[in-house]
Amino acid sequence: MAVQTERALWQQKIDVDRVKREGLDVDLDRLEREGYASLTSEEFYRLKTWGVCSQRTPGLHMVRVRVPGGRIEAGRLRAVAALSERLADGEAHITTRQNLELHSVPSRKVRQVLEGVVALGLTTRSACGHTVRNIVGCSRSGICAAEPFETRPTVVAIHDFFFRNAARYNSSLPRRLNVYVAGCDGCMCHAQVNDLGFVATTREGAPGFQLWLGGSLASSPRLAHLLFDFVPADEVLAVTEAVADTYCANGFRDRPAKARLKFLIEEWGGERFTAAVLERLRELRPETGVSAGTTAEVMGGDRRPLGAHAGVAPQRQEGLFMVEAHVPLGDLTGWQVETLAGLATEFGDGALYLTKEQNVELHDVDAGDLDRVCDALAAVGLPARGAGSLVDVQVCAGSEWCVWGVGDSRGLARTMERELAPLVESEAGAEPLRVHISGCSHGCAQHAAADVGLSAVAMRDADRNLIDGYEMFVGGRLGHDPVTARRVGRVLGERAGVATTGIIARYLRERLPGEAMPDFVERVGKESLQPSGTAEEEGAAG
Repeated sequence: MAVQTERALWQQKIDVDRVKREGLDVDLDRLEREGYASLTSEEFYRLKTWGVCSQRTPGLHMVRVRVPGGRIEAGRLRAVAALSERLADGEAHITTRQNLELHSVPSRKVRQVLEGVVALGLTTRSACGHTVRNIVGCSRSGICAAEPFETRPTVVAIHDFFFRNAARYNSSLPRRLNVYVAGCDGCMCHAQVNDLGFVATTREGAPGFQLWLGGSLASSPRLAHLLFDFVPADEVLAVTEAVADTYCANGFRDRPAKARLKFLIEEWGGERFTAAVLERLRELRPETGVSAGTTAEVMGGDRRPLGAHAGVAPQRQEGLFMVEAHVPLGDLTGWQVETLAGLATEFGDGALYLTKEQNVELHDVDAGDLDRVCDALAAVGLPARGAGSLVDVQVCAGSEWCVWGVGDSRGLARTMERELAPLVESEAGAEPLRVHISGCSHGCAQHAAADVGLSAVAMRDADRNLIDGYEMFVGGRLGHDPVTARRVGRVLGERAGVATTGIIARYLRERLPGEAMPDFVERVGKESLQPSGTAEEEGAAG
C-alpha cells in the first residue's frame, strides 16, 4: 500500500505501544518489491527493532550491526565491508557503542543486507528503537593487566540473552536500555553513564560485579547510582533480567519525555527501586547471593595516562602489544578494512576490536612487528599516533546521516581535527584531553563528559535566516568526583573550531601544575571562558 504524505515517515506520530502489541515483524519481501513508498509510519518503527534505522534521505536507511564488546573476526569485518560495497555506500562506520553501521542502504536492498549479516553469524536485531542496544564492553578485555578477570564472556552472555528474548523485550520496553561492562579502573567510569553499568570486582576471591544503574548523557544528563555492590558473576543474567522486568512493568510509557529508566529511579527513589528489583530477582533466583549496598565507588577516570597517544601499549602477555588505529570520524573504507584484516591475520590474533572512541585495535602484536604494523596503518590513513589525543574527536552521525541531527557534527569534526593538530604536536598537547561533538541535544557523542563538548542547535541570525550553531560545554569528567560539563555559550558554527582551540590553548597556558580541565574551569569561572563570536554577543536567537 503506497502512502502519500508531506511529512517524512520518521516525523509522523504513531502509537508505539499499539504497534508493539500488534507485532514487530516486517514484510521485507514487499519492501524489496515495492520500496520505500510501501512503508507506513508504523512499519518504519518496526524496522528499527530489526536494526534498520532512520536516515535523512527518504528511501535510504542506516543498518546497524551489533558487535558485542567490539570484537569481530577479520574475515567477518571483510565480509561486512563487502556488503557495504555491494549494497550501501561502500564504507563501514564505527559508532560510540561499538556497532558497525552501513549507510545509504536503499529500501529495496534492506532484505539483502539483513540476510547477508545473518549469514555471517552477526545480527542487527534490537540495534535501534525501544530495545536493549548493543552490549558495550572494554575492548581490551583479556589483555589488560589491571582487570581482575576477563569480562568479555559476560558481555557475550548478556548479548545472547537479550537476542534470544528480543521479541519479549522489544514489545514491552518503555524506552531503550544501554548496558556497559567494565573490566578495570581505566574504563569503569563509563558505568556512570549507562542504564546498567557492570564493574568487575572480586569478593573473597570470587568474581563478580558492582551494578550501577540509571546513568545517561542524553538530554537531562544523570549519573548512575550504585544498586548492588556485589553481583556474583553467575548471577549477572538473572540480575539483568530482574532490572529489565522491573523497568518494563513500571516505566513511564505514558509520559514519553520521562520514559527512560533514570526518571523511574529518580521518582521512586533508590530504596524503592532496589526493593522492587530484589523482589523480582528472588523470583528468578531464590537463593541469590547479590548484595545491596552503597559503599563502593566508581573510581578511575576517562583520561589516558600522560603521553599515551602513540597508539601502542603492552599487554599483560609478555612480549605482546596492542596497537590502536585512529579512525577519523569512525569511517572505514573497503581498502582500510582490507588492510586491518590483513594485519590482524598476519600479525595479530585474527580479530579486530572496535572501541567506544570509534577506533580499531589489533591485539597480540609481537614487539618485533610493531614498526611494520604502524607503518601499514599510517599508509592507509589510520595512524596509531594520535589515537586518543585531541585530534581523535568523538562525533555522532549528525545531520549528514541522522534524522535528529540539527548540525553537521561530522563536518565540524573534520575541520576540528586539522585545527587541533598543532596543539597535539606541541609538548603540552600530550595532555589527555577530549573533544566531543554531538549533532543534537540527544548527546550520542557524550559531549557532557568531554573537556570541551559541543552540541548542535538550530539558530537564526539577525535577519531570521537559519544558521549553524553549537552550545559549548567545558570541564566534563567521569569517575571519581564526576562533573557534568558546564555551558559557556552558544557559538556560531563557522567559529566553533576557533572557539574550541582558544579554550584549550588558554587552559594549557594558564593551568596550575597537575590541574585538570574541570578544576581549571572551577578556578577561573565558566563565565571567563565564553568564547568570542558567540550567539549571545551577536544577538542571534535560538
